[in-house]
Amino acid sequence: MTAVAVQNRPCASGGRMVFADSARGFMILLMLVGHTDPPKLLFKLIYGFHMPFFFLLSGYLFDAEKYARMRFGTYCKMRFVSYMIPYFFYAFCNLLLNIPLEIRQGITGKALAFSTVKHVLWILYAVGDKTRLPNCTPLWFLPCLFVCCLLFYGLRRMPKQPLQWAVCVLFCGAAFLLSEMRAPQLPWHIDTALLGTVYMQIGFAARTLQFPQRTPYALPAALGLAAVGFFCIVRNGLIDLNNLALQNIALTLVGSACVCAAVFLVFYRLRHGRFLVWIGRNTIPVFAFNYAVNAYLRLIWSCVFPNSSLPWWLLAILDVPCLVGVVLLRNAAHKKRQSVRRTSAEKPSAAEKQ
Repeated sequence: MTAVAVQNRPCASGGRMVFADSARGFMILLMLVGHTDPPKLLFKLIYGFHMPFFFLLSGYLFDAEKYARMRFGTYCKMRFVSYMIPYFFYAFCNLLLNIPLEIRQGITGKALAFSTVKHVLWILYAVGDKTRLPNCTPLWFLPCLFVCCLLFYGLRRMPKQPLQWAVCVLFCGAAFLLSEMRAPQLPWHIDTALLGTVYMQIGFAARTLQFPQRTPYALPAALGLAAVGFFCIVRNGLIDLNNLALQNIALTLVGSACVCAAVFLVFYRLRHGRFLVWIGRNTIPVFAFNYAVNAYLRLIWSCVFPNSSLPWWLLAILDVPCLVGVVLLRNAAHKKRQSVRRTSAEKPSAAEKQ
Protein backbone atom coordinates (compact mmCIF):
# COMPACT_ATOMS: atom_id res chain seq x y z
CA MET A 1 0.00 0.00 0.00
CA THR A 2 1.48 3.36 -0.99
CA ALA A 3 1.78 6.35 1.32
CA VAL A 4 -0.84 8.16 -0.76
CA ALA A 5 -3.25 5.27 -0.38
CA VAL A 6 -2.69 5.24 3.36
CA GLN A 7 -3.51 8.94 3.58
CA ASN A 8 -6.68 8.42 1.56
CA ARG A 9 -8.08 6.00 4.11
CA PRO A 10 -11.10 7.16 6.20
CA CYS A 11 -8.67 8.63 8.71
CA ALA A 12 -7.68 11.39 6.28
CA SER A 13 -9.53 14.64 5.68
CA GLY A 14 -8.36 17.69 3.79
CA GLY A 15 -4.83 16.28 3.60
CA ARG A 16 -4.75 15.70 7.36
CA MET A 17 -4.85 12.42 9.28
CA VAL A 18 -8.01 12.69 11.35
CA PHE A 19 -7.02 9.88 13.69
CA ALA A 20 -3.77 11.74 14.47
CA ASP A 21 -5.67 14.96 15.25
CA SER A 22 -8.13 13.03 17.40
CA ALA A 23 -5.36 11.27 19.32
CA ARG A 24 -3.54 14.58 19.81
CA GLY A 25 -6.74 16.14 21.16
CA PHE A 26 -7.12 13.28 23.63
CA MET A 27 -3.52 13.69 24.77
CA ILE A 28 -3.99 17.43 25.27
CA LEU A 29 -6.94 16.70 27.56
CA LEU A 30 -4.73 14.28 29.50
CA MET A 31 -2.15 17.05 29.73
CA LEU A 32 -4.76 19.32 31.32
CA VAL A 33 -5.42 16.64 33.94
CA GLY A 34 -1.70 16.21 34.55
CA HIS A 35 -1.35 19.94 35.23
CA THR A 36 -3.97 19.97 38.01
CA ASP A 37 -1.87 18.09 40.61
CA PRO A 38 -3.86 14.84 40.37
CA PRO A 39 -3.20 11.78 42.59
CA LYS A 40 0.38 10.50 42.38
CA LEU A 41 -0.38 7.31 40.44
CA LEU A 42 -2.45 9.13 37.81
CA PHE A 43 0.22 11.83 37.56
CA LYS A 44 2.92 9.21 37.06
CA LEU A 45 0.95 7.35 34.38
CA ILE A 46 0.21 10.51 32.39
CA TYR A 47 3.77 11.82 32.58
CA GLY A 48 5.09 8.43 31.55
CA PHE A 49 3.89 8.85 27.95
CA HIS A 50 2.10 12.13 27.23
CA MET A 51 5.14 14.21 26.21
CA PRO A 52 6.83 11.36 24.28
CA PHE A 53 3.58 11.08 22.30
CA PHE A 54 3.94 14.57 20.85
CA PHE A 55 7.54 13.93 19.77
CA LEU A 56 6.51 10.59 18.25
CA LEU A 57 3.64 12.22 16.40
CA SER A 58 5.95 14.91 14.99
CA GLY A 59 8.18 12.19 13.55
CA TYR A 60 5.17 10.25 12.31
CA LEU A 61 3.88 13.27 10.38
CA PHE A 62 7.29 14.26 9.02
CA ASP A 63 7.05 14.58 5.22
CA ALA A 64 10.39 13.10 4.14
CA GLU A 65 9.79 13.61 0.41
CA LYS A 66 8.89 17.28 0.83
CA TYR A 67 11.74 18.17 3.18
CA ALA A 68 14.36 16.17 1.26
CA ARG A 69 14.14 18.81 -1.47
CA MET A 70 14.27 21.70 0.99
CA ARG A 71 17.48 23.46 1.96
CA PHE A 72 18.38 23.58 5.62
CA GLY A 73 18.06 27.38 5.79
CA THR A 74 14.56 27.28 4.33
CA TYR A 75 13.54 24.41 6.61
CA CYS A 76 14.96 26.19 9.65
CA LYS A 77 13.07 29.38 8.80
CA MET A 78 9.82 27.47 8.29
CA ARG A 79 10.12 25.68 11.63
CA PHE A 80 11.09 28.91 13.40
CA VAL A 81 7.90 30.55 12.14
CA SER A 82 5.83 27.50 13.12
CA TYR A 83 7.20 27.07 16.64
CA MET A 84 9.32 29.96 17.86
CA ILE A 85 7.10 32.87 16.76
CA PRO A 86 4.09 31.37 18.64
CA TYR A 87 6.38 30.61 21.59
CA PHE A 88 7.50 34.21 22.00
CA PHE A 89 4.02 35.61 21.30
CA TYR A 90 2.25 33.42 23.85
CA ALA A 91 5.06 33.70 26.40
CA PHE A 92 4.81 37.50 26.41
CA CYS A 93 1.00 37.33 26.53
CA ASN A 94 1.35 35.20 29.66
CA LEU A 95 3.89 37.66 31.04
CA LEU A 96 1.20 40.35 30.92
CA LEU A 97 -1.36 38.00 32.49
CA ASN A 98 1.10 37.21 35.27
CA ILE A 99 1.52 40.83 36.42
CA PRO A 100 -1.91 41.07 38.17
CA LEU A 101 -1.19 37.77 39.93
CA GLU A 102 2.15 39.06 41.23
CA ILE A 103 0.56 42.34 42.36
CA ARG A 104 -1.99 40.32 44.33
CA GLN A 105 0.94 38.51 45.98
CA GLY A 106 2.30 41.87 47.13
CA ILE A 107 4.98 42.22 44.45
CA THR A 108 4.91 45.87 43.37
CA GLY A 109 7.18 48.70 42.34
CA LYS A 110 10.84 47.86 41.81
CA ALA A 111 10.26 44.26 42.86
CA LEU A 112 7.62 43.86 40.14
CA ALA A 113 9.90 45.45 37.54
CA PHE A 114 12.79 43.19 38.58
CA SER A 115 10.53 40.12 38.48
CA THR A 116 9.27 41.05 35.01
CA VAL A 117 12.78 41.54 33.62
CA LYS A 118 13.82 38.21 35.14
CA HIS A 119 10.87 36.50 33.44
CA VAL A 120 11.84 38.06 30.10
CA LEU A 121 15.37 36.66 30.40
CA TRP A 122 14.05 33.20 31.23
CA ILE A 123 11.64 33.40 28.29
CA LEU A 124 14.62 33.98 26.01
CA TYR A 125 16.40 31.03 27.64
CA ALA A 126 13.19 28.96 27.40
CA VAL A 127 13.54 26.99 30.61
CA GLY A 128 10.43 25.07 31.66
CA ASP A 129 10.21 26.09 35.31
CA LYS A 130 7.12 27.39 37.14
CA THR A 131 9.06 30.11 38.95
CA ARG A 132 10.82 31.31 35.78
CA LEU A 133 8.34 31.08 32.92
CA PRO A 134 5.35 33.19 34.00
CA ASN A 135 2.30 30.91 33.91
CA CYS A 136 3.40 29.34 30.62
CA THR A 137 5.66 26.46 31.61
CA PRO A 138 4.14 24.09 28.97
CA LEU A 139 5.51 26.37 26.27
CA TRP A 140 8.97 24.85 26.85
CA PHE A 141 7.89 22.20 24.36
CA LEU A 142 7.96 24.57 21.37
CA PRO A 143 11.66 25.57 21.50
CA CYS A 144 12.51 21.97 22.31
CA LEU A 145 10.52 20.71 19.31
CA PHE A 146 12.20 23.33 17.13
CA VAL A 147 15.62 21.94 18.09
CA CYS A 148 14.32 18.38 17.61
CA CYS A 149 13.20 19.18 14.08
CA LEU A 150 16.62 20.58 13.18
CA LEU A 151 18.36 17.51 14.60
CA PHE A 152 15.91 15.20 12.86
CA TYR A 153 16.44 17.01 9.56
CA GLY A 154 20.14 16.24 9.88
CA LEU A 155 19.37 12.66 10.86
CA ARG A 156 17.26 12.14 7.73
CA ARG A 157 20.17 13.37 5.59
CA MET A 158 22.32 10.44 6.70
CA PRO A 159 22.48 7.88 3.87
CA LYS A 160 21.94 4.63 5.78
CA GLN A 161 19.36 3.66 8.38
CA PRO A 162 21.84 1.78 10.62
CA LEU A 163 23.83 4.99 10.93
CA GLN A 164 20.69 6.92 11.82
CA TRP A 165 19.83 4.46 14.58
CA ALA A 166 23.42 4.50 15.82
CA VAL A 167 23.17 8.27 16.21
CA CYS A 168 19.88 7.78 18.07
CA VAL A 169 21.64 5.43 20.51
CA LEU A 170 24.27 8.12 21.08
CA PHE A 171 21.52 10.70 21.66
CA CYS A 172 19.88 8.37 24.20
CA GLY A 173 23.17 7.87 25.98
CA ALA A 174 23.90 11.60 26.11
CA ALA A 175 20.41 12.41 27.41
CA PHE A 176 20.68 9.66 30.04
CA LEU A 177 24.07 10.92 31.23
CA LEU A 178 22.78 14.48 31.53
CA SER A 179 19.78 13.14 33.45
CA GLU A 180 21.95 11.13 35.83
CA MET A 181 24.31 14.08 36.36
CA ARG A 182 21.32 16.32 37.05
CA ALA A 183 22.95 18.90 34.84
CA PRO A 184 21.37 22.37 34.55
CA GLN A 185 18.83 22.64 31.78
CA LEU A 186 20.36 23.79 28.53
CA PRO A 187 18.82 26.71 26.59
CA TRP A 188 15.81 25.81 24.48
CA HIS A 189 15.89 22.36 26.09
CA ILE A 190 18.64 21.09 23.82
CA ASP A 191 19.22 18.26 26.31
CA THR A 192 15.62 17.02 26.11
CA ALA A 193 15.69 17.50 22.34
CA LEU A 194 18.25 14.69 22.10
CA LEU A 195 15.69 12.21 23.41
CA GLY A 196 12.87 13.95 21.54
CA THR A 197 14.73 13.32 18.27
CA VAL A 198 14.89 9.62 19.13
CA TYR A 199 11.13 9.59 19.63
CA MET A 200 10.72 11.35 16.29
CA GLN A 201 12.81 8.62 14.66
CA ILE A 202 10.58 5.96 16.23
CA GLY A 203 7.46 7.76 14.99
CA PHE A 204 8.91 8.11 11.49
CA ALA A 205 9.80 4.41 11.44
CA ALA A 206 6.23 3.55 12.47
CA ARG A 207 4.85 5.59 9.56
CA THR A 208 7.30 3.88 7.17
CA LEU A 209 6.07 0.49 8.38
CA GLN A 210 2.49 1.69 7.79
CA PHE A 211 1.55 1.48 11.43
CA PRO A 212 -1.24 1.34 12.52
CA GLN A 213 -2.88 0.79 9.13
CA ARG A 214 -1.43 -2.68 8.57
CA THR A 215 -1.73 -3.91 12.16
CA PRO A 216 -4.05 -6.94 12.45
CA TYR A 217 -6.34 -7.32 15.47
CA ALA A 218 -5.79 -3.65 16.32
CA LEU A 219 -7.82 -3.43 19.53
CA PRO A 220 -6.42 -6.61 21.15
CA ALA A 221 -2.95 -5.43 20.13
CA ALA A 222 -3.68 -2.05 21.72
CA LEU A 223 -4.67 -3.72 24.98
CA GLY A 224 -1.49 -5.78 25.01
CA LEU A 225 0.72 -2.78 24.25
CA ALA A 226 -1.02 -0.66 26.87
CA ALA A 227 -0.54 -3.39 29.49
CA VAL A 228 3.19 -3.67 28.73
CA GLY A 229 3.59 0.10 28.59
CA PHE A 230 1.83 0.86 31.86
CA PHE A 231 3.70 -1.98 33.59
CA CYS A 232 7.00 -0.36 32.55
CA ILE A 233 5.80 3.10 33.63
CA VAL A 234 4.66 1.87 37.05
CA ARG A 235 7.90 -0.07 37.60
CA ASN A 236 9.94 2.96 36.61
CA GLY A 237 10.46 6.17 38.56
CA LEU A 238 8.63 9.41 37.81
CA ILE A 239 9.32 10.55 34.23
CA ASP A 240 9.43 14.25 33.41
CA LEU A 241 10.96 15.20 30.05
CA ASN A 242 10.73 18.87 30.94
CA ASN A 243 13.24 18.37 33.75
CA LEU A 244 14.98 15.50 31.91
CA ALA A 245 14.11 13.05 34.69
CA LEU A 246 14.46 9.82 32.71
CA GLN A 247 15.01 7.21 35.45
CA ASN A 248 15.59 3.79 33.84
CA ILE A 249 16.05 4.74 30.18
CA ALA A 250 14.99 1.30 28.87
CA LEU A 251 11.74 1.32 30.87
CA THR A 252 11.17 4.94 29.85
CA LEU A 253 11.48 4.22 26.12
CA VAL A 254 9.60 0.92 26.11
CA GLY A 255 6.82 2.13 28.41
CA SER A 256 6.14 5.37 26.56
CA ALA A 257 6.46 3.85 23.07
CA CYS A 258 4.07 0.99 23.88
CA VAL A 259 1.37 3.24 25.35
CA CYS A 260 1.72 5.70 22.45
CA ALA A 261 1.38 2.82 19.98
CA ALA A 262 -1.77 1.69 21.80
CA VAL A 263 -3.21 5.23 21.54
CA PHE A 264 -2.47 5.25 17.79
CA LEU A 265 -4.22 1.91 17.33
CA VAL A 266 -7.29 2.85 19.35
CA PHE A 267 -7.85 6.16 17.61
CA TYR A 268 -7.22 4.67 14.18
CA ARG A 269 -10.02 2.16 14.73
CA LEU A 270 -12.51 4.34 16.63
CA ARG A 271 -14.89 6.91 15.25
CA HIS A 272 -13.39 10.36 15.59
CA GLY A 273 -15.37 12.87 17.62
CA ARG A 274 -15.38 16.37 16.21
CA PHE A 275 -14.45 17.89 19.55
CA LEU A 276 -11.26 15.85 19.94
CA VAL A 277 -10.28 16.58 16.34
CA TRP A 278 -10.90 20.30 16.89
CA ILE A 279 -8.84 20.33 20.08
CA GLY A 280 -6.11 18.37 18.29
CA ARG A 281 -5.91 21.09 15.64
CA ASN A 282 -5.72 23.91 18.21
CA THR A 283 -3.20 22.53 20.66
CA ILE A 284 -0.77 25.44 20.93
CA PRO A 285 -3.15 28.03 22.47
CA VAL A 286 -4.54 25.32 24.76
CA PHE A 287 -1.25 24.47 26.42
CA ALA A 288 -0.03 28.08 26.09
CA PHE A 289 -2.76 29.39 28.40
CA ASN A 290 -3.33 26.26 30.50
CA TYR A 291 -1.32 27.47 33.51
CA ALA A 292 -2.73 31.00 33.33
CA VAL A 293 -6.29 29.66 33.30
CA ASN A 294 -5.45 27.39 36.25
CA ALA A 295 -3.98 30.32 38.18
CA TYR A 296 -7.00 32.54 37.63
CA LEU A 297 -9.48 29.73 38.37
CA ARG A 298 -7.69 29.07 41.67
CA LEU A 299 -7.73 32.80 42.42
CA ILE A 300 -11.47 33.06 41.79
CA TRP A 301 -12.09 29.93 43.85
CA SER A 302 -10.08 31.31 46.78
CA CYS A 303 -12.15 34.50 46.69
CA VAL A 304 -15.47 32.62 46.64
CA PHE A 305 -14.44 29.74 48.94
CA PRO A 306 -11.57 31.09 51.08
CA ASN A 307 -11.51 28.08 53.40
CA SER A 308 -11.08 25.36 50.77
CA SER A 309 -8.82 24.63 47.82
CA LEU A 310 -10.08 23.91 44.30
CA PRO A 311 -10.22 20.09 43.81
CA TRP A 312 -7.97 18.83 41.03
CA TRP A 313 -10.77 17.02 39.21
CA LEU A 314 -13.01 20.10 39.21
CA LEU A 315 -10.13 22.23 37.97
CA ALA A 316 -9.62 19.78 35.10
CA ILE A 317 -13.32 20.01 34.20
CA LEU A 318 -13.37 23.82 34.37
CA ASP A 319 -10.21 24.03 32.29
CA VAL A 320 -11.95 22.65 29.20
CA PRO A 321 -14.66 25.31 28.60
CA CYS A 322 -12.29 28.11 29.63
CA LEU A 323 -9.60 27.02 27.18
CA VAL A 324 -12.18 26.36 24.46
CA GLY A 325 -13.24 29.98 24.94
CA VAL A 326 -9.62 31.11 24.64
CA VAL A 327 -9.20 29.18 21.38
CA LEU A 328 -12.44 30.57 19.95
CA LEU A 329 -11.33 34.13 20.75
CA ARG A 330 -7.93 33.47 19.22
CA ASN A 331 -9.45 31.98 16.06
CA ALA A 332 -11.94 34.86 15.74
CA ALA A 333 -9.11 37.39 16.03
CA HIS A 334 -7.11 35.46 13.43
CA LYS A 335 -10.05 35.42 10.99
CA LYS A 336 -10.59 39.14 11.51
CA ARG A 337 -6.93 39.89 10.72
CA GLN A 338 -7.15 37.77 7.57
CA SER A 339 -10.33 39.57 6.53
CA VAL A 340 -8.69 42.97 7.02
CA ARG A 341 -5.68 41.87 4.97
CA ARG A 342 -7.88 40.62 2.13
CA THR A 343 -9.86 43.86 2.16
CA SER A 344 -6.66 45.91 2.06
CA ALA A 345 -5.29 43.79 -0.79
CA GLU A 346 -8.49 44.22 -2.81
CA LYS A 347 -8.59 48.03 -2.46
CA PRO A 348 -7.18 49.72 -5.57
CA SER A 349 -4.05 51.77 -5.05
CA ALA A 350 -3.88 55.50 -5.84
CA ALA A 351 -2.06 54.73 -9.10
CA GLU A 352 -4.76 52.28 -10.17
CA LYS A 353 -7.50 54.83 -9.44
CA GLN A 354 -5.81 57.34 -11.73
